[in-house]
Amino acid sequence: MSYKDRFYNWRHDDTVQAHPYITFYKPETMYSLDDIQRRDKYAADDIDTLQKIITDLQEYRQDLAARYAELATTTYTYRLYLVREKSWCTKKVSYTVRLARVLPDGKEIDERREDFPGTERKQAFELFAQLKKERPGIEAIQDIDKKQWES
Repeated sequence: MSYKDRFYNWRHDDTVQAHPYITFYKPETMYSLDDIQRRDKYAADDIDTLQKIITDLQEYRQDLAARYAELATTTYTYRLYLVREKSWCTKKVSYTVRLARVLPDGKEIDERREDFPGTERKQAFELFAQLKKERPGIEAIQDIDKKQWES
């Protein structure tokens, strides 16, 4: 069994936790031979569990190193966004300027993100223009039109 098999037993596909629960009892407080044998079996089982977790962690570290190398050497593009949003409950408008690194699989990682209230609209547009000028050829998406539900 690999650490990867643990992911299929949980509701979330991207994280899983391993919590070994180990209880120690003072040996001098045990007076039954059966109790001592049972506790010794529990200790042996706990050692097996911990050794399996150590093996899984070593495999996990190797996979992390491979993923690091993959991300460090992959080619990616940048995408620049200027988005207008209006809160449906407060009715206030805000602008978000976001510079995202786009990986080959389409995943976007924010490199920079700045939010501006509607009263600072001019600064948002200036930052958008500045970032667009700094990176010629960047894909720039400007979504500032009123949404259909806005009056």
